[in-house]
Amino acid sequence: MDATPPPRRPLLSLAPLVAALLLAPLFGVALPQGASAQAPSPCPSGGVLLGVGNTGLGLGHVPRVNGVRLNLRDRCLDEVNGLALTLWTPHTRTASGIREAAVGGRIRGAAVGLIPVAGTMQGVGAGLVGLVTDEAMRGVYAGGIGLVSGNRLTGVQAAGLGLVSGGEMKGVQAAGLGLVGTGGIRGVQAAGLGLVSGRTLHGVQAGGLGLVAEGGITGVQAAGLGLVSQGDITGVQAAGLGLVSQGDITGIQAAGLGLVGTGDIRGVQAAGLGLVSDGSVAGLQVAGLGLVASRNMTGVQVAGLGLVAGDDMVGIKVAGWRLSAGARIDGVAVAGYRTTAPYQRGVSVAGWNDLGVQHGLAIGLYNRAEELRGVQLGLLNRAENNRGAFRVLPLVNASF
Repeated sequence: MDATPPPRRPLLSLAPLVAALLLAPLFGVALPQGASAQAPSPCPSGGVLLGVGNTGLGLGHVPRVNGVRLNLRDRCLDEVNGLALTLWTPHTRTASGIREAAVGGRIRGAAVGLIPVAGTMQGVGAGLVGLVTDEAMRGVYAGGIGLVSGNRLTGVQAAGLGLVSGGEMKGVQAAGLGLVGTGGIRGVQAAGLGLVSGRTLHGVQAGGLGLVAEGGITGVQAAGLGLVSQGDITGVQAAGLGLVSQGDITGIQAAGLGLVGTGDIRGVQAAGLGLVSDGSVAGLQVAGLGLVASRNMTGVQVAGLGLVAGDDMVGIKVAGWRLSAGARIDGVAVAGYRTTAPYQRGVSVAGWNDLGVQHGLAIGLYNRAEELRGVQLGLLNRAENNRGAFRVLPLVNASF
């Protein structure tokens, strides 16, 4: 009598995890490098279910359990509704030299063990080393070393070293070293070293060294060294060294060294050394050395060394050394050494006022205007539009 072999059933494998390359070896799980034409090994037999139907206590490789599933090393998981307890690392199979986990399935309830692995997890769980899912991980989970989700990570999670999501990370997460969400990060997150988002970063986040987002950053964020966004930065942000945006910066921001935006900078900003905008600057800004805007500068700006605007300066401007506008200065300008502008209206105080058209008052050691429509007060005052002896006068010069 011929024995009929048991039917072969495919094994679910871990989906590729973009950011899990560092954590996967710690879990004893290697990510697949490509598709294989070889069929996976059959699921082993030997599981025992103590109960009725699929309900009860499952010992070993029991694919479906409503209750408790206890296994030394997981394989062939279909669904557990209840408690899944795994004592050791999951079984692995080799296909064309590829080492990958052969677990899959879904755990709804509690997942506990050395390294619980499943297709999806929903509920609570703890892994002495960590937890890994092919797809989503939703709920409250903790891993001694790391947590890895191939797709979405939602809820409250903590890991001693790293926490990685191949999709969106949303909720409350903390890791001793790093947090990575390739599909964006939203909520409250903290990492001892760095936090990286493949898309936007939204909420309240802190990184001991750095925060990086390939999209925009919105909310309240702080980084010990640097904060970098390939989009806009909006809200309240602080960085120990530098803050850089490839878009606009809006809100309240501070950086120990430099603050740079390729777009506009609006709000209240401070930088220990320099503040640079490839667009306009508006609001209240302070820089230890220099403040530069490629276009307009509006509001109140103060720099220890220099203020430079490619177009207009409007408002109150104070520079320890030099102040320069490419088009006009409208308001109050104070510079320790020199102020230059093609057009000035208001009050300009500097050691040397070098102006085109001056409407208003200039106070300095040496004042020069190509066209004076106001008053100059200084040791030497020169108005190019005055004639004869009135062109250069000591103490006071005027023209209306």
